[in-house]
Amino acid sequence: MLTRTVIATLLTCTLSAADLTAGDPVPTFSGPTTITNVYAPFEVGTVKVFHGRSAGERTTTVIAHAEDTRTFVFDGEEVVCCILQEKEFTAGALVEITTHYLAQDDAGNVRAFGEVSIEIEAGVVIGAEEDSWILGGATLPTDPAGVYNAETPQMYMPANPQLGDVFDQEAFPHSSESLTVVGVGNKVKVPSGKYGWSLKLKETGEEEEDDDDGPEYRWIVPGVGEVKSKSSKSKSRLFDTSLLQTDLGG
Repeated sequence: MLTRTVIATLLTCTLSAADLTAGDPVPTFSGPTTITNVYAPFEVGTVKVFHGRSAGERTTTVIAHAEDTRTFVFDGEEVVCCILQEKEFTAGALVEITTHYLAQDDAGNVRAFGEVSIEIEAGVVIGAEEDSWILGGATLPTDPAGVYNAETPQMYMPANPQLGDVFDQEAFPHSSESLTVVGVGNKVKVPSGKYGWSLKLKETGEEEEDDDDGPEYRWIVPGVGEVKSKSSKSKSRLFDTSLLQTDLGG
């Protein structure tokens, strides 16, 4: 059963839509590592496992909520970010590691301070994907050289997404990828369970157009996060998670 807090959050999805990339006020961060946004929950130690297929091959994605943090300077203030790491496997081989740096602003939106994807081939690191970015650029020895230097954090997940809302998670200047809320209240069934309410997001951009994969759709469950993604050539579903779904009740 949903708690009153989650129900109140879901009701806000009936409000008018907006382009969240236009006129976005400068965010402030009082408790950035305390993430209460039900659409992007973060609990240290959580592991989520997705299974799927892409271009006819089996895929597995393992997402880990790390204990480590990273501090950035934004608008003259230090902001401590949580670290979320994704490891992608194709036909059993590790092919990519993506690191996200996330913080919740004082309005309840989860903001991204960087996204770095490292390509791996036959166990050898090839390098960072060209659309990798970090707020402030490369400042640590482990940061890829030449990574794009972003000036502002991006909207990773709004606090109160509404039908028709549009937002960008990428800071790379030549990226045209955007997410649109195209459904609210959708039921969704995946190996990890049946969920009676979800957001449905549509991702569009140059990458989808270039590989003729069409738009990708994502299903987001309150208290769980993303549970499913699907395009014309690929799909991925949540198989298991150690996330404590306290916001959803029993």
